[in-house]
Amino acid sequence: MEEVVQQPEEEDVEEAAQVATVSAMAREEAAKHGEHDHLPLPDNPRAPKLVMDMLAESLQTYLYLYHPYPFTPPDVPKPPLPYQPYDFGWAAANLHNVVSKKDLALINSHPIFTLWDWFSKWWVYLGVEDLSTSDDYAAIFDCYTIQVHPGYDSTTKVHDIGLIYSASLIPFNQYIKPAVLPRYSDVDSSLEGSENTVCGWGSQTTGGAGSQTLWYAYFDSVTLCSPAWSYCGVGRYGEALCSGDFGTSMQRKEADGNFTVVGVASFIQGTTTCEGATSGFTMVAAYLDWLARHTRLPVYP
Repeated sequence: MEEVVQQPEEEDVEEAAQVATVSAMAREEAAKHGEHDHLPLPDNPRAPKLVMDMLAESLQTYLYLYHPYPFTPPDVPKPPLPYQPYDFGWAAANLHNVVSKKDLALINSHPIFTLWDWFSKWWVYLGVEDLSTSDDYAAIFDCYTIQVHPGYDSTTKVHDIGLIYSASLIPFNQYIKPAVLPRYSDVDSSLEGSENTVCGWGSQTTGGAGSQTLWYAYFDSVTLCSPAWSYCGVGRYGEALCSGDFGTSMQRKEADGNFTVVGVASFIQGTTTCEGATSGFTMVAAYLDWLARHTRLPVYP
């Protein structure tokens, strides 16, 4: 059945454009704001229309209307400006059914992050192998702030990469270490013949529950594939990514015993089930400039 999407009224489009223009012009001045009273996020995740209405109403009456981070406490780290409005992709049509074009533009003119972040926060586990226990060296913290690549397409999985911003310092130790990025020379290079390890909390079978313990698999032969800037491969013993694994890293073992993050779990292909599927990973090396711009990490030739 062909999906019919209602077109927004011309008035709404004009008002939305005005809001976006005003916000863009004021953003440079807004960045100069120091401490400010931040707005509380709505706490009713199961009522999208109510949440959107509350967000828009709060922004309309906010004293610091042009502050770029109205819903973020001043002491929480924020992505660097300029802010790139979030592309709601497949959800855009549905959002227009619950909020006006003008209100959606107003909401998306500020880095409130994504619709799903308004509903819940992200929990980050570091140095953890079993979710039912907690060791002294482990670090568990919550996070509201993520940054998705502006070109990400949820249908084609192109540019499927993003960042999570920690609100606190990471306690590095022998179990928690900084990620090592690939080099420019790794762009479009095959991973055939290298030992690549993938860890994840995903289910072991199609439709199964996520795992309480961290599993891993070796991907010995990983080749370039579609979409652009992707790797594809099958685990040493036939393993494949499954629900709950997407977003995890693929790390290449180097000659000195250290590991380099070369891929991010993105999709499966060849079958609609986990069993017998080919796993797909976003090539990290293709996004070194974007990563460096938003993390200020050095990139090497």
